[in-house]
Amino acid sequence: MRPSFELLKILAVFLFAGLLIWIARLFVPDYQVSAPLQWFSNVLLFAAIVLAIATLIDAVSLLRGFNVSVERKVLGGFSQGVKNTYQLVVENRMPWNSRITLVDGLPDSFSLQQSVDEVLAKPRDIFTHDFDFVPQQRGDFSISPAWVRSTSKWGLWERVKLLGGSTDVQVYPNFSALGGGLELGLEHQIQMIGVHMLQRRGEGIDFRQLKEFVYGDSPNKVDWKASARMGKLISREYQDERDQNIYFLLDCGHRMRAMEDGVSYFDHAVNALLMTAFVALKQGDSVGLVSFAGEMRWIAPVKGENGMRNLLNQTYNLQSSMETSDYLQLAHHFVEKRPKRSLVILVTSVHADDHLDVMNTIQLLGKKHIVMLVTIDELFLNETASMIIETESDAKEYAGKVSYDFAKEQLFRKLKLAGVIALRTGINELSKTLTSEYLKLKRAGRI
Repeated sequence: MRPSFELLKILAVFLFAGLLIWIARLFVPDYQVSAPLQWFSNVLLFAAIVLAIATLIDAVSLLRGFNVSVERKVLGGFSQGVKNTYQLVVENRMPWNSRITLVDGLPDSFSLQQSVDEVLAKPRDIFTHDFDFVPQQRGDFSISPAWVRSTSKWGLWERVKLLGGSTDVQVYPNFSALGGGLELGLEHQIQMIGVHMLQRRGEGIDFRQLKEFVYGDSPNKVDWKASARMGKLISREYQDERDQNIYFLLDCGHRMRAMEDGVSYFDHAVNALLMTAFVALKQGDSVGLVSFAGEMRWIAPVKGENGMRNLLNQTYNLQSSMETSDYLQLAHHFVEKRPKRSLVILVTSVHADDHLDVMNTIQLLGKKHIVMLVTIDELFLNETASMIIETESDAKEYAGKVSYDFAKEQLFRKLKLAGVIALRTGINELSKTLTSEYLKLKRAGRI
């Protein structure tokens, strides 16, 4: 408990009045101010006694009667990088008007837009405050009890207490862009994220249904037996093959901790694979995930809405590590545990000196699976073309970057010549690249 600002102002007034009396006694002759000064001193002393008694009574009443309830209402998880809101419900259960101030215990990684709320509450008043914030990181967090400051009956004291208890919350990758468009058609949703659907080279290989022949249908699709029975032309409708297994191999190593615009490569990779997983699940395929170079998680392929929910719940608190990525060890484990033919998408950040490890890893995985290697290019490679060379140091830096980029490009050329789907992409194009390449394979009938 502490004195309020109002009490401090009153004490300052008493102090100033006392100072005036002291100065008057020091510099003014007694016969000129004796009677008035004595009268003023007596009044000031009486007022000080009254204030002391009032202050004591007010303090005891606040100590005994402090009663404020706080309830935190959090609905579901939060989304990373966007504004989220939750609510505090506060009730003044004290029999007097009180000025109540709230400061909630959000983690440091939550950027608050308004951290303090203050309200004058009457007895039994219930009021709410919405806290708007932007979580900067994914994972499990805890909101600590709220700091609640309340004034006494006469406003002379303030008491601060921790109320409301702790609340465990989860911060998920921002998936609202897709979640808000679930009612749209798949092609419309894909176009919204910047991916262009490719025209089929042929027809899907899974029979879907019989339908009445319409202008523009291929004559090869006519089902003559069904047409004879119905007395009109009936055609067969096909769809892309479904129920395929898609595995994401997600690198959690130290290279994925590099930052761009305040967001790590790893967070970009998680968002991109979730976007592609969403499209794959809508296509009827099953999606799983294996993380490596850090915490190793094996998420078995699941299809449908449960598949998306499963991926979100398993990846929201997955973090990168300081470990070095061992691609070959991952490949041996994966081939041993998952022998069934699948599309394997390795998302990582390959360096030019990873040549042998990458080639051996792809060859091992490619014996049983279709392999797609997607690497995130370093930001400095995009800046090479715009470099201004003025000094010898600039020239050496430029030559080093060009040499590094050339060596990396040579590696990817060899991979492509070996029939590997090897892609280099910037961080901002990662989602589009992953989704586009998956759809190319789907439309070409390779998966």
